Amino acid sequence: MVAKIENLEEIPLFNNSEDIKKGTKFDIKHIVDDENRLIKNKGRVQQHGEVFTPNWMVKKMLSESEIQLKLQDTQATFLEPSVGEGAFLKEILHQKLGHVDDTSNKSNWTENALWVLTSIYGIELLTDNLVKAKQQMMKVLIEHYQTFYQKKISSNTDFYKSASFIIDNNIVQGNTLTYLNDSDNLIMFSKWKRVGNEVSQLQFTYKSLLGDEENQLDLFESSGQLDLLDDLMEETPDKKFIKISKVYKGGVGVMKDKFKFDVVIGNPPYQDDSVGDSTQAPPIYHLFMDQAYKIGNIVEFITPGRFLFNAGATPKKWNKSMLSDNHLKVLYYEQNSASVFTNTDIKGG
Repeated sequence: MVAKIENLEEIPLFNNSEDIKKGTKFDIKHIVDDENRLIKNKGRVQQHGEVFTPNWMVKKMLSESEIQLKLQDTQATFLEPSVGEGAFLKEILHQKLGHVDDTSNKSNWTENALWVLTSIYGIELLTDNLVKAKQQMMKVLIEHYQTFYQKKISSNTDFYKSASFIIDNNIVQGNTLTYLNDSDNLIMFSKWKRVGNEVSQLQFTYKSLLGDEENQLDLFESSGQLDLLDDLMEETPDKKFIKISKVYKGGVGVMKDKFKFDVVIGNPPYQDDSVGDSTQAPPIYHLFMDQAYKIGNIVEFITPGRFLFNAGATPKKWNKSMLSDNHLKVLYYEQNSASVFTNTDIKGG
């Protein structure tokens, strides 16, 4: 039985009825809409601690050799715990798909691209940011698809629907620090696993990765399946490549194995700006760091640097533990935050 996917979001990126002129050539466009736009408005920064990361900094962070190795692995998992509008997610996807472009042929590009999507995760507190981030990821995927195949993609294809389904399950709304979404339900993620010619979707709570849940529920209780790539395989029927034809949706539970993300990366909120003013608001970036250390093999964050001098508002005990950690490395230090975040006043921390 094929499960019906409810509320599958269609992103209106193009008009399917539009005719393609003969000789039209598709290529990769600039992924970032505006590399210099960092913030929406001052009020958002004050209320939610939003500071948007410039694209040059995103690329600099992703250029680290250990990160580059993971970007060339289609199944190496990445998590951005505070997505914003998806600056890291779309660049991670762009670079991972670049590797897929270089190593795939027309028979297996779509399969490899979907595996890349299953490897990228994100959590975002604000719904409008979440929608934007998902749109940006789909835009990146479409540009790579159309450049590789030199043809326009339709939102009616199984590939497009499968991609939307994966993004919708991997990039989710919620408060990373409380583990809850706006409905006061635990944040849910999916782990995707190849099972023969099929893909299983194993749903689990983000909280379970931190070891904060006791009940061990069965993840493998199948509740349906989703056809993937059938129409594309008709176009590229090379039987040498494994056809991902279905994805099984597993029961909800917690991770029984020691699942860790290969990379946790981003620019998390620095302080809780809902409490006090910008100079007295309590810091929270250290809480994001503590979480990331538990669930990630490699962690790369932008944070205030006062703790490096055992100063600032973070707990002194935490400062000392960081300073004595042989695994902690400062990759880039800038004393003047305005050199990175122009027109943004960052205080406290």
